[in-house]
Amino acid sequence: MENYKILLLTDSPSFSEIIENLLTEIGLPFSTLNRKEDLPPKINSERINLIISYLTVENSIQLIELLKQSNAYLTKKVALLLITDSEELFANHAVNTISSKLDAIDFENTVFDLLDASEAAYESANYTPDPNKHYNLTYLYQHAHSDENFVQELLTMFVRDMPSMLHLLEKEYSVGEMEKLSNTAHKMKSQMALLGLEFCKNHLETIEQNAINGLPEIPTLISEIRDNCTRAIAEIKTDFNL
Repeated sequence: MENYKILLLTDSPSFSEIIENLLTEIGLPFSTLNRKEDLPPKINSERINLIISYLTVENSIQLIELLKQSNAYLTKKVALLLITDSEELFANHAVNTISSKLDAIDFENTVFDLLDASEAAYESANYTPDPNKHYNLTYLYQHAHSDENFVQELLTMFVRDMPSMLHLLEKEYSVGEMEKLSNTAHKMKSQMALLGLEFCKNHLETIEQNAINGLPEIPTLISEIRDNCTRAIAEIKTDFNL
């Protein structure tokens, strides 16, 4: 069975470490975008971690079972997104295989949570998702006109809603950090790279506004990042026929 890309975003360093340890235990490679060192002390307790790995359905179940055993399951603020290069992930057998193993997540009706990561949404395993803040897998599957359009729809939604999930565009978030995200994503040369690059490109206007408000962003650097993002996005879309 093909591997699925898993993207985990959390503002909890301890939860991030748990995930990394579990992925290591399972024997799966992963990469982490980590901003621990660069966030100002003011928001040091709200560190952002982004972990990317490649899992099969069986690996996904294994990871979640280990999370349950670690007592970390659904006790931290976390947003989880599964992406695949085709519609295969959304075939009934895959969805049923995963959802049948989950007790606390309605996976079949949820692609990922759009709740702000700074909210205490997951402080209790009894948390009831707001249906207005979730995407329905069935709806997305039925409205996917082709593999390419479907993947692009997911990417577009993720880019659009990322700020509401993570508050990455607060004034403290610097152009330097955006550049780091862009550069790291570009090196990955994957649809995950496209996610990061689209995010950078589509929200540079906010950074420019920060510069207007007197923050130390450099306009020429902003232009360079935008140009690099635009170029990289075009290359990646060509590579993946998006």
